[in-house]
Amino acid sequence: MVPRIVADAGPDGGDTDSPCSVKRITLKVDVLVVVSARVAGAQIFYSHDRKCRRLAALAKLEARDLPTHHENMFTVLEMRRGES
Repeated sequence: MVPRIVADAGPDGGDTDSPCSVKRITLKVDVLVVVSARVAGAQIFYSHDRKCRRLAALAKLEARDLPTHHENMFTVLEMRRGES
C-alpha cells in the first residue's frame, strides 16, 4: 500500500502542491501517519497540512482541515461548568 500511495503522488516536478514536493523525510513521516490511520480503520483524516491531506486522499481517506475554535469557546465552557 505504501509504495502505491507514494507512486500515485507522482514525481516532484516542481509542483508545489504535490505531496512529493516536500523533503523526503517529511514524506516518509506523512506516509507513515496516513497509512497507520488507514490500517487502524480510520475513514476521516484531520491535518492542517494541505500536502498531508492530499496524501490521505490518495489513501482513500476523507481528508479534512483541523477545525477552528469556537468564537465563544471559553464563555461556553464557563457556562457549562455553571450548569453542573
